[in-house]
Order: sequence, then structure tokens, then C-alpha cells
Amino acid sequence: MKKTLILCAVFALALGVTAGVTACDSADAAAKKTSADGKCCPDAAAKAAYDKTYEDSGCSKTAQAAANDAMASAAYKNTYADSGCAKSATKAAYAAVQESTGCSKSATAAAAHAAKQAAYDSTYAAKNCAKSATKAADEAASMAAAVVAENTEAPASDESAS
Repeated sequence: MKKTLILCAVFALALGVTAGVTACDSADAAAKKTSADGKCCPDAAAKAAYDKTYEDSGCSKTAQAAANDAMASAAYKNTYADSGCAKSATKAAYAAVQESTGCSKSATAAAAHAAKQAAYDSTYAAKNCAKSATKAADEAASMAAAVVAENTEAPASDESAS
């Protein structure tokens, strides 16, 4: 029974990730038809991912996670294309999901996912090696978590004005 539940959970997560990537690719294709800059619209990617995942899984929570990942991935991709800076792209991914959901936990997870996926994809394309790509993805996720933490920390409450 536990194995079945674990397999189902892994399948649901894989489906959500795949739907997020596919949704951005689909939204990107649509954006290229109407936009000269060829950017993927984060909101369109999120809607497509949500709809596809909800249709496939019937679970709104799984669909929302896929939508957050797709939105963050689109924002990351667009910002990285403009700036070439992974930190700026991570901040943009976080901001897009934070603005949409109002949830910093969801935004943090989605930004880390976007950075991790982008690092994996680019490293795999360059080296054609899953081991190297996984290592790069793990490093990118750690960097993303640090960037988000650095930019969302509240000031210490024990500080006082002199």
C-alpha cells in the first residue's frame, strides 16, 4: 500500500513538472505567433499548466503546483534571456508567483524549481550528461534558495533606532 501511494505521489509530481514545461513551451509557441520578442507569458503558461494538470489528475492542489512551476519557469526564462543573470531570473520567478499567489512558500518552491530546471536543461544540452546536469541543477536550486532567502528576510526585531 505504501509503495502504491509513493508511486502515485511520484507520478503526480512528475506529471506536474512535465505539464509545467510543456505548458510554457505551448504558451511560448503561441506568444511567438503574436509577439516579435518570442517570450513566454507567465500567466498563459500557468493557465495552460493548471488546465492540463487538472484535466489529467483531477486534483486542484497538484494543478496549482504545476501552474506555479510553469509561471516561475516562464518568468525565469524571460528574465534570463534579457539579462543573462541567474540571480535576476530567480528573483523574477519568485516575484511572479508571489504576486499571483500571495504565498512566499509557493513562490520560493517555484523559483527554486525554475532555476533547477533551467540549469539541468542547459547543462544537459551542453554536455549530454545526466550526472553533470543533475549536479548543476542541485547547485542552482541551492543558489536560488539563498537568493530568495536573502531578498525576503525580514529585519531583525531586536534592532533599535539610536
